[in-house]
Amino acid sequence: MGKKANLAYVFGSHTDSFALNVKEVPAWKNDGSYTDSFALNVKEVPAWKKDGSYTDSFAFGSKEGPAWKNDGQYTDSFALNKEKRSLQAVFEAPEVKQEYDPKANPIIDNIDLTICTDEERPRMVALINRLAKSEAGKETLEIAAKAGYKFGFLDASSGDAGTCFGTVHAIGLNPVVSDEKLISTLCHESRHAGQKDRMKYIPDRDLLDVASGVRRARAEEADAEAYAALACKQLELQGDKAPMAAFAESDLGKETYAAFEKSLSEQNGVLNDKVVADAFKGWYSHNGLQGAVKQLYEEAYILQPMRDGVKKFEKGQTEGVYPFNEKMSSKEVIEQIGWTGKGNYLAGENPDFLDKGLFISISERTKQDANIFFRIRKEKTGIEKDTSIDAMPTYKDVFPRMYPEMEEKPVIKQDEKAKPMSEKERQAKDAEKAETEENEKALTNGKKLSFEKWDRILAAKRLEKLRQY
Repeated sequence: MGKKANLAYVFGSHTDSFALNVKEVPAWKNDGSYTDSFALNVKEVPAWKKDGSYTDSFAFGSKEGPAWKNDGQYTDSFALNKEKRSLQAVFEAPEVKQEYDPKANPIIDNIDLTICTDEERPRMVALINRLAKSEAGKETLEIAAKAGYKFGFLDASSGDAGTCFGTVHAIGLNPVVSDEKLISTLCHESRHAGQKDRMKYIPDRDLLDVASGVRRARAEEADAEAYAALACKQLELQGDKAPMAAFAESDLGKETYAAFEKSLSEQNGVLNDKVVADAFKGWYSHNGLQGAVKQLYEEAYILQPMRDGVKKFEKGQTEGVYPFNEKMSSKEVIEQIGWTGKGNYLAGENPDFLDKGLFISISERTKQDANIFFRIRKEKTGIEKDTSIDAMPTYKDVFPRMYPEMEEKPVIKQDEKAKPMSEKERQAKDAEKAETEENEKALTNGKKLSFEKWDRILAAKRLEKLRQY
């Protein structure tokens, strides 16, 4: 691959939008804006002010912030992780080289590897074939392949260990992450592909009311992690222990792994649906980084669309604002999320558990800002408040406020608006648009693009979809 494995230390696999990373690769621009999907990074670029406050959206962690020491270790002030990690050991770790068979072919029928370069393909084939040795892994890969998903690698500077791009049907893995960790990541993202395919006729979470959105988004993550744990355990029982060890040691896999092993012991070593269901529930733990992850999802799928709506109000627009009116019950979530080729592993659970306690709770800040949005929206459009949020319990905020309190700013007068682009600026923007369209066409036609190009295209599409309501 030509990339050093010690460029990044990634805390677990990730999903559609977020990753928790400690890395030096430039996923963020020097002005603090992000260049790819939302990420939590420890970096030198000034995404934080000297007083420790945020300057942009999903930057989380700065050497200047009060939660980090000068040697790059955590303190406990953000309640992210009680373990203190030394970054020096991560970045000074020796490069790990591994050989792959260039003649090997994937054992999964009709799996699309056209976005892999010739150099990348042997490694992807090795990862697929290794995961496919587990029954759960084989199933997830076959479903993703049948749904038309392409498999490839992200740019090395990506903020994710792995990502499932539903809009363009592609799964990307970060090449700097170890094979042992990428096995669970590949299963996790392939499971997301299956979720998206099964629920393609169900209203997207961007349209759901707050309670329904929380039920669905969290269940998707819990399911992907529980299934990754199942696949890794099946490999472990065959003698391939490294993937499960990597999963168990990852900060975002610890709680799921602990719940999985505890239930397996209670079931006298029998790997049944109850074990997977308990692993699913274990993901909802508020320990370690899990609390931060849950609140970050709230920022992305609840508060960010609301802020976009307020910006429209500021411009005098009232059309196309996030509706928060579709519903998805706990029963519907369980029916869709827990599906497997052999039945629903959550069938033995009362779906109502998703409506209680830590399963449905949101942060105090999320509830506060959402209620402000609903008030502003009613004033502007007459649309009544989404009352699903009223009964949702709250937990203490895990990290400091990223944005000012949600409020409407005065409408900008015409003479105060930014000046129109110059002809030179317009030409540059048109050229960039043309290049993007050309690259996108190449991707659609199955041509082999560089990591940087196809990752940028997919990331742009992901962010575009997130902002369409």
